[in-house]
Amino acid sequence: MINSVSLFTCGVCIAPENWFTKNIPTPYRLYYIRGGSAYFSFGAEEFKLRKNHFYLFPSSLPFVIRQDPHDRLDHLFYNFLLSPSVMSANPISADIHTHPLFEKFLEIMEITAWNYAQNKTTENKDIAAKVLEAFLTLFFSVNPISKSENNDILASITYMETNYMHDITIKEIASGLFLSEDYFIRKFKASIGMTPYAYLSKLRLSIANELIASGVSLTDAAKATGFKYVSSLSHALKKKS
Repeated sequence: MINSVSLFTCGVCIAPENWFTKNIPTPYRLYYIRGGSAYFSFGAEEFKLRKNHFYLFPSSLPFVIRQDPHDRLDHLFYNFLLSPSVMSANPISADIHTHPLFEKFLEIMEITAWNYAQNKTTENKDIAAKVLEAFLTLFFSVNPISKSENNDILASITYMETNYMHDITIKEIASGLFLSEDYFIRKFKASIGMTPYAYLSKLRLSIANELIASGVSLTDAAKATGFKYVSSLSHALKKKS
């Protein structure tokens, strides 16, 4: 059940040649991939965004999307806020053929998003927001996921994103939420789809990857992202490759 959708912007476009999306905790993003080659990564995992698929990126998910500059991403996009919160450790995807109404929705979404991008009036924005809300209601009906009014998990994710460079523990995070460690781990996994330790490890590795790609040494990247030992980061990077 969606309580509210607050639209920031939307449109249909081919991404600029130097387009690169990284670590966006808010707002939510919905993409429909019309063509091109783009890749999502969080931690050691990377996969190609598939043509004719919808992808919903939860606001709590730190991620990187890179594209092939020679095969730029052609996509429909919406940036918005959503209540109640949707939590997942991966983007939530659906093929255009998952539901017979998806194709009809796509036609309407492309028209209303294009209209708003061309003429940013309040009326066009309201129409685009209502179409998005109707689509998300259908999208969630065929993609059951965790939605929560409880802020504990979002608070723990925010804490990890703010303090990943320090020697923090899951017990410390649970204590800060006045929860037992075991209960917190179960609650986090039920909401996100992985344990808080796995999430923290993926977060650290994602940021370390970005630092190394920008020219930072392996040793400095390990120190900056909370890895106790350089060998731990090196091992994680080898697993990725």
